[in-house]
Amino acid sequence: MNRNTAILFFSSSASLQQKSLSSISEKADAKVKKLLYRSTLDKIKASGLPIIFSQDCNQLGNTLGEKLAHAFQLAYESGFENVIAVGDDTPGLQTSHLLQASEILRSGQMVLGPSRDGGLYLLALSKSEFDGVALASIIDCKEAQAARFTTFALEHGNGEPAILSVQCDLDDSHSVSVWKSLARSVSAADKLLINTLINLLLRHMLLPKAQHLQVEGVPSRTIVGRGPP
Repeated sequence: MNRNTAILFFSSSASLQQKSLSSISEKADAKVKKLLYRSTLDKIKASGLPIIFSQDCNQLGNTLGEKLAHAFQLAYESGFENVIAVGDDTPGLQTSHLLQASEILRSGQMVLGPSRDGGLYLLALSKSEFDGVALASIIDCKEAQAARFTTFALEHGNGEPAILSVQCDLDDSHSVSVWKSLARSVSAADKLLINTLINLLLRHMLLPKAQHLQVEGVPSRTIVGRGPP
């Protein structure tokens, strides 16, 4: 096991605001995030790698990018040469993604896990590649982050980053439709998680009109849209 590598489990209200679950109620929002946090933590623990927890109470910075850059800096100052950062909003994140990133990092190559919305669900950097100002700037741009990090790496002579499989967040009506189709190909444990999350979202989602959605393993139902409380 590579003990020079740590997983930075980054959870911040800033990231939640950046990817707000605007189409569901506040109560459902909290439940979804709690389920995702626990599921993600289980997968991180299964990797066997050291874990660094970064939450609002120990983060510094005015923006999401600044907070993440500071968390990376603290991880390197703790003695780790390689850091793999993940959030808690991607059900498709697997332990295998973390182990793959850890293995790639040994060669000094940056690793990116792109999300369908243009952001990243995983960012893995060696200490020699780290540039806090550039990292913060790219993260705060919010869009095309994988392409921006690739350009940064090439411009600084670090070589092209390794790109993991694209994943999807579960945070709005569009992502519900995506996950409804993806749920057929995931593990039984993840299928249970995804179906639970989708059911929760569907019960609370503020849809503009009645919608009829069928999720594999979940009874068909009609969800009637409602306005703000």
